[in-house]
Amino acid sequence: DVERSRGLGDVYKRQIQGFKEVFEPLGGTVVEEIYTPFGVTDFAPYFVKIDPDKIDAVYVFFFGGDAISFVKQWSEYGLKELVPVIGIGITDGALLLAEGDAALGLETVANYSSEYDTPVNKAFVKAYEEKYNMDVDFHADLGYVTAKLYLIGLEAVKGNTDDVDGMIAAIEKADFEAPRGRFHYGPNHAPIQPVKLRKVIKVDGKLRNGVVEVYDEIGQGWLPPELK
Repeated sequence: DVERSRGLGDVYKRQIQGFKEVFEPLGGTVVEEIYTPFGVTDFAPYFVKIDPDKIDAVYVFFFGGDAISFVKQWSEYGLKELVPVIGIGITDGALLLAEGDAALGLETVANYSSEYDTPVNKAFVKAYEEKYNMDVDFHADLGYVTAKLYLIGLEAVKGNTDDVDGMIAAIEKADFEAPRGRFHYGPNHAPIQPVKLRKVIKVDGKLRNGVVEVYDEIGQGWLPPELK
């Protein structure tokens, strides 16, 4: 558990560092970085460090129970009305159901939204919800993309799984329309795909991550035109 926590902590810090590497050169200023321990149940000691009059927004990165606690307490303390939150992972899947209306209006960045308006995603959402009787989230899209890549590799070698090099070569060239949008690989084997700015809304009484804007062809090491 100690090693796992340390590893997750490193992931969080790399995410924050990646944000800063774009945000600051574009003229933004990071006023303070606040790191909470895993499993924190009371965010009050961290919230008091935030002065709504001196910042424009808070960028957060939480998953699991930490995301649920943060979103609920952010709303309960009245901060949701005072400071915009931009996050990663805090309103996905079962988390959104647990957070309830406290999540309404929160903005996040992710590669998938069930509200992404494309024929492929619409058909995927309809088929998935009819078959499993549950809402679609990014895990379902991950499963789709993974299975699709396996099939591309297997078809290329006609099922000969001993031909690992052949499978790899085919997967490297994979280029297809996934529920998340066009998926293909960059030279460093990291996905290139659309990324969405999302906002929690209600659709037919259900909380959803609505799509505000779509940024195409985003891969590892992406930079905005101003910084290239």
